[in-house]
Amino acid sequence: MSRLPNNKLQKQYCTLQNLNEKIDQKYRVRLILDNLPVTTYDLEENPESVRPGYEVGYEKDGKRYVNNHLMFKILVHQTNGQYTKARENMAEIEAAAIVEVSSTSS
Repeated sequence: MSRLPNNKLQKQYCTLQNLNEKIDQKYRVRLILDNLPVTTYDLEENPESVRPGYEVGYEKDGKRYVNNHLMFKILVHQTNGQYTKARENMAEIEAAAIVEVSSTSS
């Protein structure tokens, strides 16, 4: 098994620590899709509460997960053939995590 050089391991460890801090602090990723804000429902606060973007990740049972899969739902109002009106349009996003973030090396 090959080992990474010390400086590379240190850089990966710092990146991992930074990511863990962002998850703990509930950082959000804000997206703009075709000049429209992308939003998510905040089910923890209120089932009908909408927030911009999505959280970087979350913690569950002492493990942290990164939201690395996104599912978009684009809502468009009919404009009678005119595509220049985007005032009422919006995009929703649902973030899902498949990758566990660990602070220990194996």
